[in-house]
Amino acid sequence: MKKKRLNTNVPIIFQKLNEFDVKDTRFTTVKIWLMHLGKNLNGSYFDEEVTKKAIPSLANTPILTYIEDNSDGEKDCSDHREVLTVQNGECKIKYLGQAVGVIPETNNAKLESRVCDDGIERTFLTCEGLIWNKWTDIQDIMNRDVKKQQSMELHENYDGFFDEDELFHYTKFQFFGACILGKDVQPAMRSASVELQEFSYKNFAKEIQNKLEMFKEYMKESEEDNVGKTKYTLSNDQIYEILRKELAKRTITIEDWCGDKIETAEYCVSDLIVSENLAIVTDCKTWSYYYGIPYTITGDVAKLDYDSKKPYMRGDWKEIVGEDVNVTADFSKLKKEFDEIVKDFSSNLIKKTISKCNVTPTKEYKELQVKYSNLENENKKLSEFKSSRLKEDRKQAENELFSQYEELEDVKEFSELKNTSNKFQKLEDLEKELALLYVKNQRKFSKNSTEEKKTVKFQVEKTEDQDDGYGGLLNKYVEK
Repeated sequence: MKKKRLNTNVPIIFQKLNEFDVKDTRFTTVKIWLMHLGKNLNGSYFDEEVTKKAIPSLANTPILTYIEDNSDGEKDCSDHREVLTVQNGECKIKYLGQAVGVIPETNNAKLESRVCDDGIERTFLTCEGLIWNKWTDIQDIMNRDVKKQQSMELHENYDGFFDEDELFHYTKFQFFGACILGKDVQPAMRSASVELQEFSYKNFAKEIQNKLEMFKEYMKESEEDNVGKTKYTLSNDQIYEILRKELAKRTITIEDWCGDKIETAEYCVSDLIVSENLAIVTDCKTWSYYYGIPYTITGDVAKLDYDSKKPYMRGDWKEIVGEDVNVTADFSKLKKEFDEIVKDFSSNLIKKTISKCNVTPTKEYKELQVKYSNLENENKKLSEFKSSRLKEDRKQAENELFSQYEELEDVKEFSELKNTSNKFQKLEDLEKELALLYVKNQRKFSKNSTEEKKTVKFQVEKTEDQDDGYGGLLNKYVEK
């Protein structure tokens, strides 16, 4: 079953442990807060039963990161770093992150409750992992910052559906990696972080300072709310939610995995560049392209400038300019051109090729063109004949079916079924409706029937395999 691509990056919490008896100095044991149940800022939803079924896939899953300088000029973890490259004329996605640890087979996975930064208690899936001490950069970063944000990566082997709440509900998924994030990257789940338990004085003081800053910000917002909400600062999570609701108003019609037409949002928010008031959105039709859309927020209402939308490259969210394949190209434009070529594969494509090469059409080409045109006309006639014949066969089958219920001629519902028989895609469904209609009016028929017919009626109710006078049709649908 074909699946459309979703954003499968979901945050994780890491927490360093010192109570484990791990004497091997090659590793640092950590506690990972993988994900919380319910909805998250990526627009997806995980329930408890589905999450528990995915726990075995944690075994031997890599812990990943991409290290570079952050906005403060410090060496830091970054994001799920991927780039588009061209190899042998084909575009491929290359993952640039490196493994810095692993979630072993024995990982003590379990569900635990935790109060998030919005004051709401959520249920998290946690487990234990090993970070390799071979790479000193990740050790220095985690010891310096006390806690780090984290996002899990899911395998493309997943199932799910979009519900009325506009969220994608997973019914099956597998873990594929755990990526440690930096300070400049917003996770999809609240309070997703890596928390060290072995505090130095410096780290302890830094943690206290962070808590004081959060308290000051909270008090500032509370004071502004008390004077009529004339000015207040939104958190990234709040901006995400406001933009998600606004984007949901702009919809498109697509085909789902079963080929049915469904209505969905045209874009969903993937990241924010708050300093530029820019929303990084994903194309929900292909799940392959990213765009930057300027936004403004007044109160709790967002306005998006779709006319100023520009393509962006995932990673450092650099605007795509020109045709630099090392950055990426506008693949939506290439796909559109390719679709047009496929559509015109017949004579139009050949004509274009000949025109570009300044070659005069040969006699053989003209003959092939005539044959193609004849085959195209024959195919059209055959399709029309097939459609007509199917309609005739269906009508004949309906007439034969209705003839078996002549006793219903005076019943209003019987006439309505004749007039609306084409709404039943399967003849069996029409047959079932007629049988039920007959049963519904059976008492009326019994009053005017002979004693012999009454006896036959009782026999139908008594014995399932006995002929009911209609080839066993009533036995098929009447409950005993």
